[in-house]
Amino acid sequence: MSSVRSERNGGIATLTIDREAKRNALDRATLDALEAALVAVAADFTVASENARFGLPEIGIGLLPLMVSAPIYRALGSRKALLDLVLTGRQIDAAEAMRLGLVSRVVTASELDAEIARLAATLLSHSPATLRLGKEAVYTLCEMEYETSMRYLREMIVLTSRSEDAQEGIQAFFDKRKPVWKGR
Repeated sequence: MSSVRSERNGGIATLTIDREAKRNALDRATLDALEAALVAVAADFTVASENARFGLPEIGIGLLPLMVSAPIYRALGSRKALLDLVLTGRQIDAAEAMRLGLVSRVVTASELDAEIARLAATLLSHSPATLRLGKEAVYTLCEMEYETSMRYLREMIVLTSRSEDAQEGIQAFFDKRKPVWKGR
């Protein structure tokens, strides 16, 4: 049985790490299953229950979490925070993971599925083309110097405003109706 459960419902895919007996530790098989289930290294959103724990315990057995260090560093934006997690192997709770930027939202365990469903429904209600451009813009601008990022963002505004979905969204607003997205 795979350590990662994958479920699809309409436009929503849910991945669940299912290694409770091993405290959801990311072993080679789990990482391979996650990689197979995703075309990206890290998720854009992470919703965690308040009782979730996160850690990089590999140091305790003489290993390093090298493959996950790059996406974690991008989320943290801090070498010191990454070194703290990698070299100490300490666990952090969901609140600290959110404060550090590793988690997008923290909810009670009983609210987890509903919150994920709300987030997915919100994303699905927006233009797929605009979501793609927004994601590209955020990831790109995070790698740029400020002045360069401002020029890039001005170009992205023009590109986005000329999309079919933007034209549909504007018209739907004036018509007081929900837009019908085409993804272009």
